[in-house]
Amino acid sequence: ATEDIDRTFFESLKDVIKVKQSSILAVTTTDTASVMNAFGKLLEQKGISHVYCTDHNFQLTSNCCYKKKGSTAPDMHETFGDYAPVVERARKLVDFFHSSTQATEFLLKTQKEMQHIYGGNSLKKLIPDVVMSWWSTYNCLERMVELKDALMHLHNNGYTGDHEIFEEDFDIISQIIVLLKPFKKAQKMLEGEKYVTSSTVMCAVRYIRIALEDSLTRDDDVNRIMAETMKSDFESRWGKSDTVAFDDGVTRAGGTRQVGIHPVLLIATFLDPRWKLLPFIDERSKVKIRAVVLELMIKLSGSKDVSAANQPTAPVDDSNEEDEVEE
Repeated sequence: ATEDIDRTFFESLKDVIKVKQSSILAVTTTDTASVMNAFGKLLEQKGISHVYCTDHNFQLTSNCCYKKKGSTAPDMHETFGDYAPVVERARKLVDFFHSSTQATEFLLKTQKEMQHIYGGNSLKKLIPDVVMSWWSTYNCLERMVELKDALMHLHNNGYTGDHEIFEEDFDIISQIIVLLKPFKKAQKMLEGEKYVTSSTVMCAVRYIRIALEDSLTRDDDVNRIMAETMKSDFESRWGKSDTVAFDDGVTRAGGTRQVGIHPVLLIATFLDPRWKLLPFIDERSKVKIRAVVLELMIKLSGSKDVSAANQPTAPVDDSNEEDEVEE
């Protein structure tokens, strides 16, 4: 039944966009629903690349430092021990204020009374953590830290019901925010609608990889312990830094999800003038990408002479390539 739904959807898709099947290069979907996995297999059978959503994969890795409903992240108590209750307490406290109009009014009133801290002008509410919203946990925890003094005042005076929050919790939350911030920046960049995003996936993956590796060197235990778990999950999705970036096929993991950056995204990167030198990837992959692009150009031009695609490409001097991506 699922396959019939997918086939019907695919035929409808072709009718809507009114192009030949050979003109569809790739389709991006999420990687959770079984119907999308079946649809992806159908696309691959028709010679169309099936690319899983990069933002979604980033979100699944960021889930490792907190536990959302339906998350496949490791159990927080097993992974983070005493740090796990901090995240749970924070989210329950935010849910309490979000569900209580009276508690929220007290929060706004307290900010106004603390003019020496908040200025008394721009009063703010807590931001609930929404399961299906990217980086919502970051926004939720960041706002909590911003309203720390008001929240502690209300808690100490019995205005938070049965929900507890401790002074030291905010130190741990602040460290978690440091871990989540690179994910928010990368996801936000990839959600742009007025510029090409597929060619920036390579940079986004590298940016997060560097951020996680940097967290492993920090002195605080929270960053280091959580970064270890997140880095392990990240590498299961994107491979290690020394992995060959572009190969002849697509490596698949659970649910047919690709491992590493999908070849079609690396081709898009090469076609973007900003990244045409293909920084950050191995030389072997660069040569293969250039050869594949040349072959595609000859194919799309309608020429029957494809022998040129098999000719060795001239080496490119990458000595002046930048080693870092500006934020």
